[in-house]
Amino acid sequence: MASNLSVDWDGIDALTREKADERRRAGKTTTFYVYGRPAHPNVLSFSPAIEGRMLPWVAASRYLDGLLRWSYNSWPRDVFREPVFVFTQGDEYLVYPGPDGPMSSIRWEQLREGVEDYELIAQARRRRGGDTDGLRKALALAIRDLDGRTKNPADMAEARRLLLRELTG
Repeated sequence: MASNLSVDWDGIDALTREKADERRRAGKTTTFYVYGRPAHPNVLSFSPAIEGRMLPWVAASRYLDGLLRWSYNSWPRDVFREPVFVFTQGDEYLVYPGPDGPMSSIRWEQLREGVEDYELIAQARRRRGGDTDGLRKALALAIRDLDGRTKNPADMAEARRLLLRELTG
């Protein structure tokens, strides 16, 4: 039996908290992933940057072990002139080639911020013994309006503020 399970967006609703907890107790990892779909939320070149920040919050809100990102730097021959390789632009890479190694992107930086938030959520859960009202409110704000074209970025700032209050209060 596989120890790692990652489902796409269409399968995320089947991953209940109970199922993820059961797998975790058995030493198994349970995540979700996005690729060229859904269009929103995602970390494609056309995705609003806030969506990259939201994805780890989605994983935390569903008690998953994280987010699987299938590709980091699978570049076409000339990513700056012809950015589409095989799939949707940006699906194959989150960073760009640079003279001294990979160069960051806004999509990568926002995803990284979301991963940091995910780790803070885990710390808050350990410290508080589970989800508090403040943490539930933070999670709800962060994943409200998953289509970044309509997302109020103030939601993420407030969610982070509430999360930090849970850690320090």
